Amino acid sequence: QQVLLCAKFTLCTFLRTGASSRLLWDWIDEDQEMITIPGSTSGLKRVKGITDHIAHKVPITSEIQSILDAAKTYSDCTIPSNPVFPPTRKCRYNHLVPSSVNNLFRNLGYKGVFRAHGIRRLAMTVGKDILKSDHNVIELQMGHLPKGKVGRAYDGAERLEERTIFLEKWNQALVSKGMIVW
Repeated sequence: QQVLLCAKFTLCTFLRTGASSRLLWDWIDEDQEMITIPGSTSGLKRVKGITDHIAHKVPITSEIQSILDAAKTYSDCTIPSNPVFPPTRKCRYNHLVPSSVNNLFRNLGYKGVFRAHGIRRLAMTVGKDILKSDHNVIELQMGHLPKGKVGRAYDGAERLEERTIFLEKWNQALVSKGMIVW
């Protein structure tokens, strides 16, 4: 169930699986409806000592909240340092193995056809072509930083309101196409 929940979380947020699988309860502020992932988290693709101080924010939609609520069945959320998606068996990680979501897709028959990283391409394409969302809003939601030293130095825009609207549309589109949140 943890793998399935992490896969759905990855679909809803289009985070890289490395970041999704490492999600901790203390990064989630349900009152503010926001997940704040530290920039040093593996899977965010930040550069150590240069951009790893920049956190990535993910607005919580009702679909994402449902996934987080279901995850509480498998992980003790009263301990802030606990992973949202604990490992399914004993391993070197204290969280779900990052390749678990790709293994799920492979086991479902998508080997050579679809990988978890393809969710990001799908979100960008559908976001622009069907949902008519701004490219830069989608880029920010993907966790991409402004390009170049000048962009990183001067552009601190988060566009959280627009990102929330985009994620709500994206999540509703997933549900309308058949995704059962929980």
